[in-house]
Amino acid sequence: MISFSATMDRPSEVDVTTEGDNVLVLSGKTSDFEQVKGNVQFEARVRILTTGGTVSSADTAVNVAGADIATDIYFNGIQFQELQ
Repeated sequence: MISFSATMDRPSEVDVTTEGDNVLVLSGKTSDFEQVKGNVQFEARVRILTTGGTVSSADTAVNVAGADIATDIYFNGIQFQELQ
């Protein structure tokens, strides 16, 4: 049986939320680097699929309990505007 709690984080300020019972979402804007202001918005998602057991979410985590199989699917996206 597989049981775990999945969360996401990074060193800079981000928002972490859940969608439904099985999707974890981390979103934010890139940090400043040297003389360049961070201005790239990003979003990363993890969808957790299971066979057996239960999947639930609470605030900033997706929880899996008693699963026979658990698969994490990760995808991300960015929004970039040309620097002027």
